[in-house]
Amino acid sequence: MTCLVPVSLSLLSACNSGDVNFPDPDWPIDASGPAGVIQFRDVSYDIAEGKVANLRVSRSGGSSGWVSVDYACVDGSAEAGSDFTAVSGSFTWPNGLSGNKTISIPIRDDSVAEGLESFAVKLSNVSRASLGAKSSATVNITDNDAAAVNVSGSISSVDSVTIDGIRYNADATIVSVNGYPATVSDLKLGHFVGLEGDVNFSDATGTANEISYFASVIGPVESVNASNHRLTVLGQTVLINEETAFTPSSDPNMLEALDVGATIQVSGFHNDDGHIVATRIEHDLTSAGVQLIGTVAALDSTNKQFRINGLGVDYGKARLIELPMGMPEMGQLVMLRGSLSDGILVVEAIASAEEEE
Repeated sequence: MTCLVPVSLSLLSACNSGDVNFPDPDWPIDASGPAGVIQFRDVSYDIAEGKVANLRVSRSGGSSGWVSVDYACVDGSAEAGSDFTAVSGSFTWPNGLSGNKTISIPIRDDSVAEGLESFAVKLSNVSRASLGAKSSATVNITDNDAAAVNVSGSISSVDSVTIDGIRYNADATIVSVNGYPATVSDLKLGHFVGLEGDVNFSDATGTANEISYFASVIGPVESVNASNHRLTVLGQTVLINEETAFTPSSDPNMLEALDVGATIQVSGFHNDDGHIVATRIEHDLTSAGVQLIGTVAALDSTNKQFRINGLGVDYGKARLIELPMGMPEMGQLVMLRGSLSDGILVVEAIASAEEEE
């Protein structure tokens, strides 16, 4: 006699004798309830090099019948073989069981500084269950190697030199401010600086070897438009936003208190329109002349003149410093220092600013 489970007690002896055919796993023993949903427990995992990423896949919301799902890794900025060991396979949950299963992926530890990299793990081919919304998970690999960097950015912390979330050790840093030797204490909140050093991406720290700060413009205020959050200095449009630091106050309303004719120092960067986006504005009572970073336009090599936005520039008696061709070129970003004469900037020194900004 052949019998199928479930069985009654009266057939127990027959089953024990080997006459019972137990069900194939593909046959749901009890399909009366929901089969459930299969998906990742989390959609993002952060893991350091040299560790193992453990991703959990769950069956929840039902346990009726046997169910299965396939999984596989998909390359992103992190690639299988060089950054992690790819795995693939399938999971099966028997009838009546739910819960978690784990995908373990070894992360390789190399000596190459790569920054943050990631790859994906995807679920597919779900059998007899529903595939949930969390069908793909991202694994973010944090680098544990120090990378040499040459970056620019605004100082966001006065307690330490912090740029773009990276906190730099500056105990032995060579510092220059507007071309002159300085110390770390001369760097202020909002100063837009250039930095050379190294970064450890695993803990967002680094070491600064050199930091250079050169104000985008130092000169007299020509106009103030407080309602539109802008002012004009040396023919340059300066844009103010909620992140602009003011000295002595950090209140953006300080813009209204700036007097036309007052000499200020503006730190910032140039946007695509050639305007200066200010990261810091402070009164300047010490500079003997004016200075400016800007792009050369309307170049007249014969008369040694050009323009930077609304400002005329005369470089006839300038000391040409670190210009690749030994003279200004159209479209070149330059740093100028000099004095005003009848509204013209008479340049004393000129240098390339291509790397500094």
